[in-house]
Amino acid sequence: MAAADFADDHFDVFLAHDGQDRPVVEAVAAGLRERGLSPWLAEEQVPPGRWFQDVVQRAMGRVKSAAIFIGPAGVGGWHAAELRVFVSRCVEHELPVIPVLLPGVREVPQGLHFLKELRGVRLASVHDDASLDDLVWGITGRHPRRTAAAGSPPATRAAAPAAAPVAPRDDRPTASSLRELLGAVLVADSDLEAFCSDHFGAEVKSRFSNGMDRVAKVTLLLERIDPAEILRRLREGHPHSVSSNQHLLHFP
Repeated sequence: MAAADFADDHFDVFLAHDGQDRPVVEAVAAGLRERGLSPWLAEEQVPPGRWFQDVVQRAMGRVKSAAIFIGPAGVGGWHAAELRVFVSRCVEHELPVIPVLLPGVREVPQGLHFLKELRGVRLASVHDDASLDDLVWGITGRHPRRTAAAGSPPATRAAAPAAAPVAPRDDRPTASSLRELLGAVLVADSDLEAFCSDHFGAEVKSRFSNGMDRVAKVTLLLERIDPAEILRRLREGHPHSVSSNQHLLHFP
C-alpha cells in the first residue's frame, strides 16, 4: 500500500516536535481533541513498514496549520527539516505557523529568526488550559472562550423567572479536598511550581527550598494562601481540568 493511502485531508494542525518531547506533545494533542480539533502526530499516523519521510511529506502539504514545538533540546534533525518546509508554506501560502514553547522554555532559541517574528504560545504545563485555548485560536482563527461569550444570548428581564440555575460555589473548599484537586490538575511537580510561580511567587514560590518534596510544597501553599483564592486561580487557568475533577472538592 502506498504512503499516499495514509495521508488525510481533515487534519487541522501538524504537530512538529523533537522526539524527546513526545510525551508532552501527545498530552497537547489530547487537549486539542477535547476541543474538537484533529491534530496530525507522526507517531499516530505513520504505520509500521512505511517510509516515514513519504508519509510526513504528504501530510505537510495537506494540513491547515502547523505548531512548531520547542522543548529544552531545541530544534534539530527531522524537526528542523519540518520547520523549513512550514516556514516556506507560511510565506508562500499564508499557512498559520505557531511556535509553541514547552514547559521550561522561555523564548525561541537564537538563530530561529523567522519564528521569533511570529506570535507564539508558551505552555506553563500540559494542563495549561488558557494556553491550549490560545493554540486553538492560532489554529482556527477563533478563540474558544471569546467565541462562546460572543454567542451567548443577551440577558433579558423575565416577568416571572423560573428557579435560577445553581451558580458555582465560591466558598472555601476543605484543605484536604483542595489538596486532592491540586494533585489531579497539577500532575507534575513542574506544573505545581509553575502555578505557584505565576500566581503566588513572593508568598509561596520564593519559599521553596532545594530538596523540598511535593507534599511540603502543597502544605506551604495551603498555609499561606486562602483556599478560595487558590481555587479561583485554578479555575481561571485550568477550567477544563477543574471541571472534570469537581467531584473531588468538598466544602465545610
